[in-house]
Parts: sequence; structure tokens; C-alpha cells
Amino acid sequence: MATTRDYLESLHRGFDFPAAIARDPIRFPLRYTDPRDREVAAFLASSLALGRLRSLTDKVEMVMAEVGPHPARFIRGFNPEGLAFAGFQHRWYRPEDIRRLAHLLQAALDRHGSLRDLFLEGIRPSDETTRPPLTRFVAGLRSLDTCPPSRRDQIFWSLLPSPQGGSACKRLHLFLRWMARRDPPDLGLWREVSPSQLMVPLDVHMHRVCRRLRFTRRRAADGKTVEEVTRRFRAIEPGDPVKYDFVLVHGEMASGVHPRRGRAEGI
Repeated sequence: MATTRDYLESLHRGFDFPAAIARDPIRFPLRYTDPRDREVAAFLASSLALGRLRSLTDKVEMVMAEVGPHPARFIRGFNPEGLAFAGFQHRWYRPEDIRRLAHLLQAALDRHGSLRDLFLEGIRPSDETTRPPLTRFVAGLRSLDTCPPSRRDQIFWSLLPSPQGGSACKRLHLFLRWMARRDPPDLGLWREVSPSQLMVPLDVHMHRVCRRLRFTRRRAADGKTVEEVTRRFRAIEPGDPVKYDFVLVHGEMASGVHPRRGRAEGI
């Protein structure tokens, strides 16, 4: 374990954070100074963090151009009947999915004041990780949806998966990392959430690294694997089990080999 810790620390110390931040979707919330804008921008950016890095950041850029210099103000005044996000397409998501997500965020801000306050309502003293409050957070967001049933429901709800269903919830755990961690590149806006409770945002790159480190033998990048690898990272860094996530994911992408297709792709 000491050897693994030394290896991870050496990677962390020698890592070029500014260069990686310039390529990473976290750069979008970092553009804003108001915590309310950062929170909304972070949720939108993390929600779309799938697929090739260049492609997904191009799509997030489209969304950020739409929400403008004050994302929180845009969401509070959002008109779900309008034509916002026209022409948007990212993987299986379409303009109507982003409009529905924006409408859901609007309802959350109107009722709870912020996503932070909604998340904090779901925290219990017995929670050892963010998994239980994240389950409650997702349930709270889903309960605010007023849209009639649609043939796109399954696609839309993939933006808000629940840990209770066994999903790795990579994008939601990424959002929580951005919100709760105090150190760069993360935002550290939710001081009431301890970084020690965070779970690893497990994508194909992190899964591959964890298998190589022998943190897991599981082939499925699912919720059980998230729990397993997070325990291993927590044994190394109890107060900050996702400390090495950013470094390891970007290091793996920089290797130029995608675990399935033989080329760099996705985060």
C-alpha cells in the first residue's frame, strides 16, 4: 500500500494541472465568480461529461453560450416553452432533453434555493459516504419533474441515474467531487460535505487504471465497482479518496489508448 501511495503521490506532484484544466469540462464553472453560477454551470457541464473529450467540451460550450454570463439567473428565468438550445445534439441527447433538465433545475432553485440546499436536506448523521444522500438528491430532483410521460423518458432520466439502481453515477459523482473537494482543480463550494465521503467518478479510463492497480477485478463499471475502488483509495487517502481521480483520468487519456477502441476517447 505504501508503494502505491508513493506512486500516486509522485504522479500528483508532477502533474501539469493548468494544462489539463484547460481541456477538462471543469473549466466551464471556473469561468464564473458567483458561487450560484458556478453550481449551475457545474451541474450542466458534468451532466454532459460523456463521450470524446473534445466533442463533449464543444457541446458544453454550446450550452454555456446559451446560458450566458449568469447561469443561475438564466435558469431562474427559463422558459421551457421557448426554443433554447436549438440545434443541440450530444450522443443521444437532444434540445428537448436539455430544456427539460433546465426546467428541473429551475424548479429545484425555486423550491430549495440551491442544489446545495437540496443535497444537504438528504444528509443523515449515519451516512458514511455520499451514496445515500446522492440517492435522496436524485429522488428529490426527479420528484420536481412535471413533464408528461414521453417516449424520451428513458433517455432523459439517464441524466439523473440513482445509485440505488446499481449505476456507477459517474457524472453525478464528478459533480460532487467538483462541489466538495477543497483543492484544485475542484471548486470546494459545498463545505458541509466532507471530501472523505466522496465516491470515485468511475469512467472507462478510471476503471482501466483501477484494474491495472489491482483495486478491482470486476469487469463491469457499475455501482459495486465504485464502492470497491473507493474503499481502496480511501485506505490510501482517508480524508480525500478522490484526490487522484483528475490526475489518473487525464494521465490515462494522454496515453492515447482507449480501452475498447485503441485510441484516446472520452472521460
